[in-house]
This record gives sequence, C-alpha cells and structure tokens, in this order.
Amino acid sequence: MVITLIRDNSFVNSIWYTQIEDGIRREASKKRYKLVFRQDPEPTDEIVLIVGASPSWITKKVKKSSELHLRTVAVNGDDSLTNRRCSQVFPDYQMAARECITYLQSINRTKTALYGINPESSSDLKKAKFFEGCPLFYNTGSLLECYRSFSARSDEFDSLICMNDVVAVSLLKHLEEEGKNTDKTLISYGNSLFLDFLQRKIVSVTVDNDELGVQAVRLCSFVYKNDANVTVKLEIPCRLILPGKGELSGEVTENQAIPNTEIDYYKDPEVGELLAIEEVLQKADITDMKILRGLLERKRYPDLTEEVNLSETALKYRINRMKQMTNSQNKSDLIEKIKKLSLIHISEPTRP
Repeated sequence: MVITLIRDNSFVNSIWYTQIEDGIRREASKKRYKLVFRQDPEPTDEIVLIVGASPSWITKKVKKSSELHLRTVAVNGDDSLTNRRCSQVFPDYQMAARECITYLQSINRTKTALYGINPESSSDLKKAKFFEGCPLFYNTGSLLECYRSFSARSDEFDSLICMNDVVAVSLLKHLEEEGKNTDKTLISYGNSLFLDFLQRKIVSVTVDNDELGVQAVRLCSFVYKNDANVTVKLEIPCRLILPGKGELSGEVTENQAIPNTEIDYYKDPEVGELLAIEEVLQKADITDMKILRGLLERKRYPDLTEEVNLSETALKYRINRMKQMTNSQNKSDLIEKIKKLSLIHISEPTRP
C-alpha cells in the first residue's frame, strides 16, 4: 500500500506535528507501507492521509481528495468532514473535558476560563466546544495580546484551561512579570517535556501525538481494504494527570465570537522561543541537563568539563548544538533565553 501524506506547511515545524509524523513513519515502516509526500492529492493515489492544524486547510484538502473519489483519512479534522466520506483520527477531547471538569470541582474551583484558543486550530476549537459556558480568551497571533485581554479580568477566575503547554508557560510568565496571583489552578493540553522543569506545577492533559500517527496509518490500512463508502472516526484517549472527581459548576457566560482573521501561530516570537526550548529539552540527555544547569550557575568551562566528564571540545560541541536549536548568537544569549523563563529550573529529567 502507498500512502500519500499531505501536510500543512504552517504546521510541519511544530513539535506536535513532528511527534505525529514520527508515529506515521514508524508504523508505515513496520507494515512496509510506502509514504509519498505531496502538496495535493492526485487521481492515481491509493489512499490519502491529510495532517494539518487549520480547519479551513484540512477541509480544502479533503474536498480535493473527495472530488477525485479517493479514500481519505484526516488527522485533527472536524465534524464537517463526515459529509465528504473522510475517515478521521483525533484525540478524545470530550472525555478529556469531562476529566478536567471533574478534577476542578473536586478541588472547589468553580470560576474557570479557557485561555489561548487559536481560532485557526481545529484541535483548539474542538477542545473549547466541550466547555460550554466558560469565558474564552483567543490567541489571534500574539500571546502577549492574548494575555493583555485576559489581564483585566484575571481576578475573576480561580482556574484556567490552557490550549497547550506553550500557552500555559506564557501565561505564567506574564502573570509573574505583573506580580499577579499565580495560585490559580492551571490545566494544560500536551504534557510537554519542559513542564517537568517548571517550578510551578501544571495539571496536564496528555495528548499522545505519536499514537495519533500510528493509528492514522492503521486506519489508512482499514479504509484501503474496505468499501470506499465506509468511513470511520477513531478517537485516541487523553489522560489527565492527577485527576479528581466531581463536576464543574459556576457562572455560565456567553461564549465570545470566534475571531475571523488569518493567524500564523508559529510566527509569534514568544511561541518560537518556547518551542525551541522544548526541542532542546526533548533532545537533551542527563549530560546536557548538567551542562545547562552549570551554564545557569555561571560555571567556567574547566569546572564544567570536570563535572560532566567531557573534553572542552565535546562540551563546546554540545553547547553549540543548543545554541543552534534556540537560534542563540552566543553562550550568553542561550543562557538569557532560558533564564527569561524564570519559572524554569534545570534539573535532571524525571521521565525515562
């Protein structure tokens, strides 16, 4: 079987897409399926796998595939795709919302807002749909502007549900900079590695993007072997870290209208900076973590080389690699970028 993979170019450099594609590649290799990468479907394609973030982009590609009468699978699609005979795989955000609501009520948090919703993200819109009545704060291309819209009302809420970990860390950073209350309960979708290094802990909703990729390939196989009119919706369970029991109650307010504007989430410098740090932490081993901690403590190269048992050349190689990942001009720039997240302390990773 040959799978034609069509990717949203505005999404492919994100950590989320990288994890999805890792799952796709691994499962395709395991099953000996061939992957072909294209911008658009072609009439000769056996099966088309569409992976994107924007509902409008996904719908456009699915429409093209449907017009060619091709078997199609979409990752992170929306309900409208059902009419186009498109099978879908996505996280079970409805179950995740129930667990969030249950947990918040168990700790007597009743004034909840949703924060950092990207109106060009199908995933964010799906998440928000299941929190009917909660005030919504949209990210229309700038996390700083999103925070400013929230800041005037921040005292109204005792809990926030952030659309992803980048949004959550940004929120905490801005709250600290303004000296505002950071004791609010935060829940964030993603469970990124850099959450392990926050001084302020966040409740996470795990979204297994790698598993999304694996199941997308398996769904392609099922669709390929069955009648072209058969469509399947496959939901991947999400898991709440530190879940509780109960139901969310509180004042119901009218949802805000979704902003009607084109947004490039990844062009926000604040997003780019946080994602670069996440990439460093994802690729770092224990030695890298010791180096980062040493740099933040302003240790000299001779002391660091002895502590991590590396030659100075090997030490500089690792530091240069981190500089490249974070687009840092020099070692001091790297240190400042990580120090800017005063919420983060560098320690050995807690995950295997």
